Amino acid sequence: MSAQDDTLDRYHAIIAINAQSHIVRTAREVGILQALLRGQATAAELVASLSLEPRLTGLLLDALVAMKVVERYREDYALAAVAQLLCHYDADLGDTSWKRLAAKLRGGEVAADDENYLDAAAATQWTHTGAAKQAAEILDIGGERTGLRVLDLGCGSAVWSAAIAYRDRATRVTAIDTPERLVATQRTIASIALEDQFTIRSGDPNTPHDPNTPHDNEQMFDLIILAGRLSTLDRDPQRRLLAGLANRLASGGELAIIDLFRLPQRSGAIRSPGITEAIEALHLATETNAGAILDPTDLGKELTACGLGIFHIVYLAASRRGWGMVVASRNSSSSNAQANPPQENP
Repeated sequence: MSAQDDTLDRYHAIIAINAQSHIVRTAREVGILQALLRGQATAAELVASLSLEPRLTGLLLDALVAMKVVERYREDYALAAVAQLLCHYDADLGDTSWKRLAAKLRGGEVAADDENYLDAAAATQWTHTGAAKQAAEILDIGGERTGLRVLDLGCGSAVWSAAIAYRDRATRVTAIDTPERLVATQRTIASIALEDQFTIRSGDPNTPHDPNTPHDNEQMFDLIILAGRLSTLDRDPQRRLLAGLANRLASGGELAIIDLFRLPQRSGAIRSPGITEAIEALHLATETNAGAILDPTDLGKELTACGLGIFHIVYLAASRRGWGMVVASRNSSSSNAQANPPQENP
């Protein structure tokens, strides 16, 4: 393909992406998506109930079917599964979030809400199910490693620890988060019959201490899961959290940090993130006060300072948002570990 052809392809792709986004927004604005969420309907029924122009409605429905947002069954139209997945936090396709970006770019005082960002992350955490299964496999759960004591701090809907518990029925999980997010936790574990393996506790997800146990009597863990939280914190809170978690690891225990990580660059190359990383970085910076995608090299130094040995970083191929996992351990050689970045998996 010539450079000119590639340029034309990219041009048409940009126009098509923008057109599709407006088509979905228009369908939502005039009420078509909401009507189909309530049940199937014909074009004539949609026109009558929503007071729409018939010819344009037919053309809009054709476009939605071609985009696989809507499905057609003879004369009836139904909302496709992908559109039914949109929940309270992303029903507007992220418009509320992205509208803040321009104001922030101009230096405006735009209040970010870390808790709202984390609430939205908990509500949509099920989208990480494939990556969670992959992470559990990489950690060798149910293989050489069974019967673990696991802490899932800031568990959200507990997708990551649920995947671990499902692979090994002898594993026991302590899941800590705010009361509102623990509703999603309970729903997840009930859906796959893991209730007997979980202890659910309300507490501050930014502290590693069990709110119901004196610090000197706290349980030690074989595996601690910290997913999607470290990237929302400023440097000092990050350090305090990592140090506290390191102190709760049993000998040989591991800390698995599952989050957004910068992808590696060739030595000496100018850093140019891919589209997924670039979008996630912007979203994180817009929605939180101090959030930023984690740098594996910097994180490696912080973990070493906490007395943890670092094994590797794994970029989770099953993640559609570019998530990775850094695994660090507490063992006899940890205190002698060098401040090197995690090693990427083959």
